[in-house]
Amino acid sequence: MYQEEANITAERMSFSSKVSAYTALMKLRLAWLVVFSAVLGYMLAPGAIVWM
Repeated sequence: MYQEEANITAERMSFSSKVSAYTALMKLRLAWLVVFSAVLGYMLAPGAIVWM
């Protein structure tokens, strides 16, 4: 019963609603915050980073 209702609801959603729901699911704001803080931390690190 619930599966049928979910299918009907998904079919009635507009394209922009689907895109909006998908971006909310991916949590883009959180991902960009992680990337931004990593780059900022790399830039603020004193001296050169020796990888090997």
